[in-house]
Amino acid sequence: MDMLWRLTWALPFTVLSGSGVILLLKRILGQRPLTGRAVQRMVRRESLSVSDDTRVHLIEVDGQSYVLVESARSISFHDAQAVPQAPGTRGVRSAAWLRSLRGGVSQ
Repeated sequence: MDMLWRLTWALPFTVLSGSGVILLLKRILGQRPLTGRAVQRMVRRESLSVSDDTRVHLIEVDGQSYVLVESARSISFHDAQAVPQAPGTRGVRSAAWLRSLRGGVSQ
C-alpha cells in the first residue's frame, strides 16, 4: 500500500516537471537564431527539351551557374562557362547559351 501511495504522487510530479523543463527549453532555445548554418540557394534559370528523353537545365547555386543534362539513361552535371555579353543584352546570356546547344541561331 505504501508503494501505491508513492506512485500516485510521483507519476504526476514526474510528468509535470518533465513538461515544465521541455517548455523552459523551448522558450530559451526558440528565441536564439541558428547561426553558422550554411544555407545553399539554388535557382532554376532555364530548362530546354532537347529530345523526347533528354532535358537540359541551367541552374544557379550560390551565384555559380551549372548545366544539368538529364536523359532516360543518365544524368550529368557540368560547370557553365560564362558567355561574354554584348551591351544591351541583359538576361539573354542563358537563353543564347541554351539555344546554341540546340543548334539555333543566338541573338
